[in-house]
Amino acid sequence: MILCCYNGLALLWCPRGDHLLWNPSTNESVQLPNHETTSLFSSTYGLGYDSISDDYKILRVEHISNGPERPTKILALKSGSWRKIDNHPCGFRNKTIPCKNSLSFVHGAFHWLSKDSLLKYIMISFNISNEVYEEISLLEEICNISNVNYVRCVVLEGMLCAYCNGREGGLNTFKLWVMKDYDIKESWTKLLPIYFWSYQHICLRMVKCYSTTKRMVFMVTLGHPKDRMNCCLQIVPYYKDLFIRKAMEIHFPEEIIVDILIRLPVPSLLRFKCASKFWKTLISDQYFKVKHYNYAKNNKKILIARLISGADISYYCYSLSSSQPLQNLCCPSNHKPCNYIILCCCDGLALLWCRGDHLLWNPSTNESVQLPNHEITSLFGSTYGLGYDSISDDYKILRVEHMGNRPGLPSKILALKSGSWRKIGNHPRGFHNNTVPSKSSLPFVRGAFHWLGRDNLPNYNIMISFNISNELYGEILLPEEICNISNVNYVRCDVLEGMLCAYWKGQEAGLDTFKL
Repeated sequence: MILCCYNGLALLWCPRGDHLLWNPSTNESVQLPNHETTSLFSSTYGLGYDSISDDYKILRVEHISNGPERPTKILALKSGSWRKIDNHPCGFRNKTIPCKNSLSFVHGAFHWLSKDSLLKYIMISFNISNEVYEEISLLEEICNISNVNYVRCVVLEGMLCAYCNGREGGLNTFKLWVMKDYDIKESWTKLLPIYFWSYQHICLRMVKCYSTTKRMVFMVTLGHPKDRMNCCLQIVPYYKDLFIRKAMEIHFPEEIIVDILIRLPVPSLLRFKCASKFWKTLISDQYFKVKHYNYAKNNKKILIARLISGADISYYCYSLSSSQPLQNLCCPSNHKPCNYIILCCCDGLALLWCRGDHLLWNPSTNESVQLPNHEITSLFGSTYGLGYDSISDDYKILRVEHMGNRPGLPSKILALKSGSWRKIGNHPRGFHNNTVPSKSSLPFVRGAFHWLGRDNLPNYNIMISFNISNELYGEILLPEEICNISNVNYVRCDVLEGMLCAYWKGQEAGLDTFKL
């Protein structure tokens, strides 16, 4: 059984009375010396690190009810033996210490709850460096708690917390307080009460906390109070269901709801839009969409198109930042069989092409939009780019002709809001786009598309940019080595981790070479 944990170490106990200090990462363990104990369920343990002596220490505090007072014991790993220490000089009885919870360790001291002679709750601290007892000031509301199943303390994100479980108005209640500044009474803050029904009496055995920028979400683990031998890390399914009384009365701040929802995949968000008008408005809001996209950027995915037979193509999605399996995607809505070629992608959207038709597809939702046709000589004579214009809040598609030695053909641009293609002038200096590859997309970074072209001088490579907001061409300066590349199979540009890059493949000293 796991008694307590700290810094990746776990203190274990088995029914024979043996204690073991275990490192799960290395699977190394140390057998600790035995000590006289009446029962595991009459004491509570804590594990902490003493920075003064550079040693780990274990404290064992007796769960005192109405019997005779028993001494507290401490073990320093370097000493290798248990040692008795005095109890609190005021003689507080530790009858509120739960059998299976560990002592809370923070700021170099163990903490637990007890009662004084007036039967009011107090919080005791024990400093493991100087072995001095102290008292942590509590709010009167906490001191005077009555008619509850239990009151406990725990550490969440480095802050001391107190919580209780009891009955109020015929309902089970769960209340939580957090001390935001250590040992400052005024910093105690009541976070949230939860009211619930249950088919059986239940015990809130553990509280876990997730925190980002001081925002917390609490997950309550439920278990049966009589199930004393189960490991404290186990979720015991002794309950059938859980009902929240008037769920809308439990008001979570909107920022917490947003913080939860941005972590969900798009299909789940689409379902949750049906939960309430508030959620539909929230999920549809542009601010939420931006936050969801910014969070999703950390979970990078690649879109794979696989030619099966003939013209049929299968689409797959694979995550590069998690262990999720390869996901087989459905064909774009109402477009079967799947025979669309992927031209380019941006922000999770894909531009597809088949037999002259263009389709903008969202693989996450399987929604698609048929784009207007435009005069095109061949798919393999042009290159496409898809990008987002933050000025007009619109996605735009640019089509650049692969000219070779032919006279310049005009580029075309499509803004989704306008719904039509529009011709734009080519670069005023008349560069040839003969290095634009037929099947690659135009790299999009910093609000502009980029591609490589050639000046009127022989073998002189340049990088062209086209800003989609003001529709102005520009030139990106290149090192002389790239400008004067010759006798290569191809020269291309791309975006890697938000940075422009150029690469080429050719022959050098009789060997195939690739340079980036």
